[in-house]
Amino acid sequence: MTWPSSYFMKVYGKFWLAQTGFILSLRAFAEAAKETLVFLGCWQGLHLIPTWKGTDRRLIRLRAVLFLATVACLLIFVTGYDTLRAIFFPKDMVLYVTVASMAALWYFLRQPRLPRAPGLILLLIFSSLLAFRILLRMTPGEYAMYYNGPVVLSFLLLLRPLIPQSGSGHRFVFPAVLLLCLGCLAVPALYTRKVVTETAGCVPLTTERGTIAVKRSLAEQYRAGIRFMKEKNAKVEAVLSVPEDASLCFLSGTHCPTRILQFTPGSLVPGKMTEETIREIAEKRVRYLVWSNGLFPEHGVLRFGTDFDQTMGSYLTSHYRRTVVLSPNYVRLGEGNAYIWERIPESESQSPGSRAMMTIPSPDATASRPTRG
Repeated sequence: MTWPSSYFMKVYGKFWLAQTGFILSLRAFAEAAKETLVFLGCWQGLHLIPTWKGTDRRLIRLRAVLFLATVACLLIFVTGYDTLRAIFFPKDMVLYVTVASMAALWYFLRQPRLPRAPGLILLLIFSSLLAFRILLRMTPGEYAMYYNGPVVLSFLLLLRPLIPQSGSGHRFVFPAVLLLCLGCLAVPALYTRKVVTETAGCVPLTTERGTIAVKRSLAEQYRAGIRFMKEKNAKVEAVLSVPEDASLCFLSGTHCPTRILQFTPGSLVPGKMTEETIREIAEKRVRYLVWSNGLFPEHGVLRFGTDFDQTMGSYLTSHYRRTVVLSPNYVRLGEGNAYIWERIPESESQSPGSRAMMTIPSPDATASRPTRG
């Protein structure tokens, strides 16, 4: 799906990559340059502390002023957590590692006899290629968590030369290394604490597949959906979940009646693929739809059948009618919800008035899907 020539990448790829941090624009790099100045201003000042005795006085004053100005800027304009992150976990970390990998490769080509260079260069290049999608948006969680491990290791190795190994600053080696590692570790630790606090109200959802922790309203929706899927499966009545919820089939132990497991942006290609899917829905005699109100802001579109996959949405709304809400329990505005749609018998003819009533779930009752990671 994320292959460069795929339909998804051609239509939604640029916006999606920009959301994850892969932005190749002058404005983005200008912002990264400002953050880099703050980062360098802090670290050159920290490097000055153990090495000031061997430094020229005028240079000491210049570096001290730069360091104090950077610290003042952070204290005035940046909050506590973001200050720690700007120093030990910068969001442009992948960019730094990428630039370092190119510089290290160029230096190695000029000095090929360096014994440890090949391993370090390989690590830097691998980290850069693995995490290119988060080039300017390195975070301790969310989408970046799948790619940021090698980048953090490379980042720590690149900062290691800032710690003096000999001279008057030798006694600072262990405390400095410890501070560097603890500072880098503190950022994901604080992020984890925040996530744990936000999910304190989650309840266990236990199924035959195991137990997961979800929001109470989502647990009620899933229990109702699993129960409905099992009941209809026992009667050999096919149920299709749209726009996405392959997990509903998995947790209920049922099979998706179509080859397409989800109708997220870019999954269904217009034309032949859409026609084949519509034909498959008719041939498999899909009687019910579990239509949830998930939105897809990370792709630059929102509602299935309205903002994307309009052909499929038109087919479903003209051949199915909304009957009841999946779960009768109260759902607050902005939370996930779903409705049961039943196929309209062929013997019934629809008047224009009845068609107008069969609308796709309205945006005032919709909610964004939870972010992965």
